[in-house]
Amino acid sequence: MKLKPLVSIFLIMWCSFVGFALLVILIAAINDSKIILGCLFPLNMLAFAYGLAKISFNSDAKTVKKILIEILEAREQA
Repeated sequence: MKLKPLVSIFLIMWCSFVGFALLVILIAAINDSKIILGCLFPLNMLAFAYGLAKISFNSDAKTVKKILIEILEAREQA
């Protein structure tokens, strides 16, 4: 099982842009320590992207698992 290509492309672009923003904020935080709190927003966005992919994958995996169990039980009875 894997993510659909369009979803993969979206997540790669999303994480790239957010990762770049995080890098810029971290570089700016070297000069001004007050900016370090600005890292929380990009980190939350990355966590959201991970959670979204994880939740959607787990729901699909649960559905496929039920289907496979039904198929295997039907083969045992036949």
